[in-house]
Amino acid sequence: MSIDGTTLEENNAVRTVLKISGWMADIPITQRLFLYRDLKRLDIENSLDWNSPRMIRIEQLFPLEQQNAELRYGVPFGSNSVKDLMPGAGPRPSSKTNLVDEINQEAWEKYRMIQGWVFAGTPEWGVTVAAGHQLVKLDSGMIHGNMIRGQRYTSVRVVRGDQVTSISFPPQGHYVFKYSFSSGAGDWKAQRSYQAGMNFNNPLIPVEVADDISTKSLPPTHSFCSVQGDNLVISALKKSESDDAIILRLYEIQGASAETPVIFLGKQQAFHETDLLERELRSAAERVLHLNPYEIKTVKLQPDR
Repeated sequence: MSIDGTTLEENNAVRTVLKISGWMADIPITQRLFLYRDLKRLDIENSLDWNSPRMIRIEQLFPLEQQNAELRYGVPFGSNSVKDLMPGAGPRPSSKTNLVDEINQEAWEKYRMIQGWVFAGTPEWGVTVAAGHQLVKLDSGMIHGNMIRGQRYTSVRVVRGDQVTSISFPPQGHYVFKYSFSSGAGDWKAQRSYQAGMNFNNPLIPVEVADDISTKSLPPTHSFCSVQGDNLVISALKKSESDDAIILRLYEIQGASAETPVIFLGKQQAFHETDLLERELRSAAERVLHLNPYEIKTVKLQPDR
């Protein structure tokens, strides 16, 4: 990347924002680095203008200095080690040409579609990369955040005037890719890498009410729904499809049994366990939820109005 210049956009009691402007293969790229006061974290925002077809790949690289670091990443309702692959999975050779489709097995094994986060480290120390983009390439010494790659789809031909060509991807436009880098003691469970990924992809939306017209009914901080246990992740909170009840879905992510009350609107609530179609499994209400390792649970709440 050729650098045109740097600008200090913010420098206050909360954060510092450094803007880096430059070019890569005549593609204008802007990178913003966010540093926070008293917080061991670096956020990265890369934006670029893709104006015409280019046969290049643009990545955000995260070098790894630890030897034999464990690589783990988020998947729906859990996590997975980079070493764990479904037996027999991979690219397939063509029966006619004996050529492997798209990429070979060795290259294919390094790519992952992640959900929110990647951890690299040991039981003593490691780093977490939270990502707003799903495709990554995981090497022993590098995490590649795949941002954009120019390509052509050649299975069909497109006629534009007198020219026969193919479809180029991605389409022209402004693209933004976001990452967050943090580190700490312990493995992915101790650092709660999954929490970093969820928080980064579902940021809080601050709304400030600064007036003296009326008294405010809510305290400075308040949780509307919570469960006890860092290994429990709430994945959905919604209205029931059949009535006015509230549906809560959560899962255990660390591989340990757990039990928890359900706190909703400041009170411990009774609930009914349901299946995925929100049908109650038992007639009697419960007040403590029990989860086995990696189990997904759906419960139905009917809080007092």
